[in-house]
Amino acid sequence: MVISDDHIIIIEIKGGAFTYTNPANDFNSHINSIKDLLIKPAKQSERFINYLNSSNEVKLYNKDHDEIAIIKNEDYRVITAKAETLSDIGMDTE
Repeated sequence: MVISDDHIIIIEIKGGAFTYTNPANDFNSHINSIKDLLIKPAKQSERFINYLNSSNEVKLYNKDHDEIAIIKNEDYRVITAKAETLSDIGMDTE
């Protein structure tokens, strides 16, 4: 999460192995890899935005479940979600 003035950017990053089989030979594996690496982090961003919109203020926690901040929905004019993958999902196939 990046907060700058009245803009909050929610960044979800997913790593994993992309199926390198030719989509013409195994289209379902190809689509499932895309879902795992791009759709899942986008859905996670959506869940956080829903959480942020669920109340006037929400608590944020670290990985140890310690409260680290309280943020208020009304403080942000712009909310941006960004899904990224660490995997190479190039479409080059042999």
